[in-house]
This record gives sequence, structure tokens and C-alpha cells, in this order.
Amino acid sequence: MRILVLLLVIASLLLISACSKEIPLQEVKKCNFDSDCVVVYTHGCCKCQTAINKEYKEYWEKLERKQGMNDCAGVKCEPCSLTKPLGKRCANNTCTLTYSPIGLGGNILP
Repeated sequence: MRILVLLLVIASLLLISACSKEIPLQEVKKCNFDSDCVVVYTHGCCKCQTAINKEYKEYWEKLERKQGMNDCAGVKCEPCSLTKPLGKRCANNTCTLTYSPIGLGGNILP
């Protein structure tokens, strides 16, 4: 009986340590279809939008809560992009944001 309890404790610790490992961004952004992707906000003081695989949305939000807004006083954020993202898509098996080809002031972007 003690051996069974010991094995359960070890298995639980292994599961907890596996769940707490940080997943590489490249993995979080992997996709096969446009429908695999979802728009989220980046971590840190300056909140910009990015696209990740929807399977990792809960992980991404937990990571955000864990990291928080560590002392953002005095941080000046630059604009995230020239235009607001229109949505997301899967390009070359990576979730990316889609943008309008027209920038601020009506200029066509390269």
C-alpha cells in the first residue's frame, strides 16, 4: 500500500512539473488552418495583438496572469503597427495577424 501511495505522489509531482514548463513561442504559434488561430494580447507592459494556436489560449492567459504587469511605471509604449490588425490566419504553418494594405493617412504600405 505504501508503495502505491509513493508511486501516486511521484506521478503527481511529475505531472505538475510537466504542466508548469514554458512552451516555446514557435510551438504556441503552429497551425494547419486559419481556424486554428486566435488573436490574443502580448505579455508585458505594452499590449499589442498577436496570433496563436487556439489550443494554447488558456495556457497563454495563465502565463499572462503569472507574469502580470511587473513595474510598468515610466514605460513608454510605441505603436504596435502602422495599422490595426484585421484578423488572423495560418501562413506557412504559423499563426499570424492580417493587416489592411492601407496605412495611417491612407498610404499604401509596401
